[in-house]
Amino acid sequence: MMRLRGGAVPLVAALAMLAGAYGWGWSQGAARVEARVAAERAAEVASARARERALVQAVDQVARDADEREAELRAAAAGAAADLVRLQRAIVSAGGAATAAAAPGADAPAVAAGFLGECAAQLVEVAERADGYARQLIGLQAYVERVCR
Repeated sequence: MMRLRGGAVPLVAALAMLAGAYGWGWSQGAARVEARVAAERAAEVASARARERALVQAVDQVARDADEREAELRAAAAGAAADLVRLQRAIVSAGGAATAAAAPGADAPAVAAGFLGECAAQLVEVAERADGYARQLIGLQAYVERVCR
């Protein structure tokens, strides 16, 4: 066995303490780095969740706005249908009075009344289709504006 001289023992003890301190410091530094990385990940996850919540709220708002526009357009369509019925009644009553006053065999007012009634019905149909396309366009624009920015 090898014997250490009197001065070597404190040197070996000092080296052992330095090695222990180095190992302890290294493990503490690694723990700090891991904690910082974990905190950064948590912040990224929180940010992603906040963005997701904002997108869900934006989509919900677009849907609510679309529902409101749908209700408004349905009310307008109902008003147009009521106007069409009034117009058709007015045409029929005007045609009946004109037919009674006209010479026998003259049915021009009745033909005109029928034609105007058909035109009005077609106009209501076209307006309903246009309203549907407008709803789609407005909804898509709102979606793009709020969600895809």
